[in-house]
Amino acid sequence: MLASPLTALLNTPAAEQQSAIIALVYQLIEHSASRRWLQLNLAQPTVDPIIRHWRQDLLAQLRRTEGDKETAFVLDVYEAMAIHYSEEAFDQVRLARSVLVDPIAAADEQRLQNALSVANWWKPLWELRRSQNEALRKRIYLGYQYLEGLELYTLALSDWVLDIIGQELFSPPSLNIKRCD
Repeated sequence: MLASPLTALLNTPAAEQQSAIIALVYQLIEHSASRRWLQLNLAQPTVDPIIRHWRQDLLAQLRRTEGDKETAFVLDVYEAMAIHYSEEAFDQVRLARSVLVDPIAAADEQRLQNALSVANWWKPLWELRRSQNEALRKRIYLGYQYLEGLELYTLALSDWVLDIIGQELFSPPSLNIKRCD
């Protein structure tokens, strides 16, 4: 079932809506008011791993374009999270970490998938830190707490965790995100 474009953007678009939603994102980030609205909504933590995965995929797509505007937007989203939703976001990080380091907790498939999706949400920032560390360091509102999220992503990638859980990172069906101009 198709949703309105904004509903699909904030939740998870149907496969046939994805191209239109990506085009909408590129339009929204061109205007300061809609850009701010979008970054606040994408930064807000969600308990739904499917929505979290969609948002991570979207941020990863924007990061991969390597345009200054898109990279800045991705950093803006994480910075908005640190400013407006820090407590909730880092509570999720700590809970996810506790699941990933505990084989008994990780045996619960739902808890495991949720923890892995929290870890995966940090992937675009982890990649930006590797490729554009200077741009990241200029973001004073990120502080240093974001490192907890990056450490969680690194933990999820570790052989130790993958051996314990016997799985790859959370990966629902491919969303096939492509930029549409």
